[in-house]
Amino acid sequence: MGQNPLWRVPLQLFLDEELGRQLPIQDDLKPDESGNGYALRMTEANGIQFSQLARSMASLGHRYLPNEAAGKIAYLFGGNPIDVGKAIPKTYREKGHVFTVFKDCILTRPYHVRKSWIQVCPLCLLEAGFAQAVWELSLVTACPRHCIRLLDHCPKCFRKLTWRRPNLLECNCGKSLADSDLELASKAELWLSSTVFCHLSGARMRLEKEFPYSFLAGLSLDILLRLIRALGISRGIEPISDFKPGKLTRVLSSNEAVQVVRRAFLRISDLYEKNSGLFVSASIHMRDVEDICIHSSQAEKEKISLLFERVARLEKIHNAITNNLQIDMFYD
Repeated sequence: MGQNPLWRVPLQLFLDEELGRQLPIQDDLKPDESGNGYALRMTEANGIQFSQLARSMASLGHRYLPNEAAGKIAYLFGGNPIDVGKAIPKTYREKGHVFTVFKDCILTRPYHVRKSWIQVCPLCLLEAGFAQAVWELSLVTACPRHCIRLLDHCPKCFRKLTWRRPNLLECNCGKSLADSDLELASKAELWLSSTVFCHLSGARMRLEKEFPYSFLAGLSLDILLRLIRALGISRGIEPISDFKPGKLTRVLSSNEAVQVVRRAFLRISDLYEKNSGLFVSASIHMRDVEDICIHSSQAEKEKISLLFERVARLEKIHNAITNNLQIDMFYD
């Protein structure tokens, strides 16, 4: 196979709008497509590498294209710059706080977004041919269409997937992701991933009567993700927190996110069914739950008021037990 002639053309030439030089194969961003996924799809179509694009628009070794490059990406491949900009997460500071805006949704915790390390549904890539934006959110662990868990590493070399690879379905080691052994997702994972997709896409949510906690769909995307993470981030059942420095603020791997979602919905079930004896407040990130209470809208507070009441009661019980233990140790 002959080498693509575009390989020898300096990529910077295509980024000068005054020259009017766009790449020959053009296409719009697909509905619900990731901005970086769009760039990878179009670099493959034009016979160049994502790493070339990243080097020109970001820096050498960059694993993803930042939001600031959205205009150039759109110009290069014929997309709408506004749409491309919305499909790439943008992080900004305001009054000392860090925010991320993604597909018109504002997230107050940047660790909910996967930028460098990505996850995919190989079956969707095979059928639709593009990467979905919703896969970039860390608590999205499943594909509701195929009922499988998303993949964030190569099944052959076991390296984490990034945007810097030959094409959407291939790892840098040459392994096709289409050949991966895929796991079935749980009902909770599928519900959460579907709900998050509706938030990002603006699609109408289907309220599933058989799913007992569908009232959570009425929360904003930011509050929903924060609540699930606060309830599920700790794996401990002992009255000793396993929260370690950096654990609360790092981006989760797909497998870690699966466990967080599983624990969160189990604990929601325990709280609503008054089975709080099965775990203690050390299993919940209480500080973030308190912050969620403060920053929730009135409508959101009404939807999860019972959950907050049960958590508050659990905290009182835990404090009483801890105080009694400290008194006993003092007198011993």
